[in-house]
Amino acid sequence: MQVTCPECNEIIPAENINIKALVAKCNDCDNVFDWRQSQIDQAPKVPRNFEIPEKFEVYNRGGELFIAFRWFNSSFIALTIFCIIWDGFMAFWFSIAFFTGEYEMALYGSLHGLVGVGLTYYTIAGYINKTYIGLNYNILKIKHAPLPFWGNREIPVEELSQLYVKRHEHQGKNKTTVTYQLHATLKNGEEKTLITGLDEPEKALYLEQEIEKFLRIEDKPVTGELPH
Repeated sequence: MQVTCPECNEIIPAENINIKALVAKCNDCDNVFDWRQSQIDQAPKVPRNFEIPEKFEVYNRGGELFIAFRWFNSSFIALTIFCIIWDGFMAFWFSIAFFTGEYEMALYGSLHGLVGVGLTYYTIAGYINKTYIGLNYNILKIKHAPLPFWGNREIPVEELSQLYVKRHEHQGKNKTTVTYQLHATLKNGEEKTLITGLDEPEKALYLEQEIEKFLRIEDKPVTGELPH
């Protein structure tokens, strides 16, 4: 039996494993943990086949893989209503400020106005944008279009070590929003966020599955990843 530390993956020497107390200690990072859970975490993944999500476009042309999907989901309808209310209020605010000559009032509202512009741009992008993934044996490309948006990526395939999915929670004023993110571990140990904002775990897990399958990357457990 080989026990490794769940924090730093260092192999635990036999003298640091207490069978009766069911704990082990890592000399490298001083982490004390239940070695039984460590054995469960290190167990091989049971392969699961994820089907193509609805509205995904997938083309596999020999040495190239293309995947595209729309951003739009029901959350953008709620964002549209919010933007109409927010932008309408800010338009009313600035109109009063300029017609009355209260320029300090306009300056005070400028930050809120910029928030409205950013949210409106994101909402419009949600209706018309797609994410495009292009992959061959040399490079992985991720692009969001037609509206320019941050998060475009180009990563040489030779640098990729592992892909994995994380669950992300955003705590709002009235509710918690849950989305899913696709990440990559590079061979130099660096972590890269590839895609964010996916509303269903199956979408992210499908992308992980297809990219790893195309590149013949063995799927291995990653600390903190979403269970398959």
